[in-house]
Amino acid sequence: MKHPHDALIRAWLDGHTVQYLERDVIGGDLWRDLDPPHRVAKLPHFYVADQYRLKPFSARVRHALLRQGAASTVGTAVSLEAAALLERADNFVRWLDDWQEIVG
Repeated sequence: MKHPHDALIRAWLDGHTVQYLERDVIGGDLWRDLDPPHRVAKLPHFYVADQYRLKPFSARVRHALLRQGAASTVGTAVSLEAAALLERADNFVRWLDDWQEIVG
């Protein structure tokens, strides 16, 4: 029989960030990152159901319209520096959207 958190433990061992839920008596729950395997002396307990998760992925993106001769293409910025580079490019036309947060 597999451990209830088998997939989560394997993901943690493979280098993915796993979080645990820390309950606050005042009512503010907080997800905290587990230390990676190379920084711990023993395996975390992983004994309470629904109090562990893979850390959600998030990224901020913004899309720009770029000209490629007669054709158009879309450029994606994932940082303020990348946005500044896109905006200064000779083929920059305009921004297609504002910054968006993508969580997965």
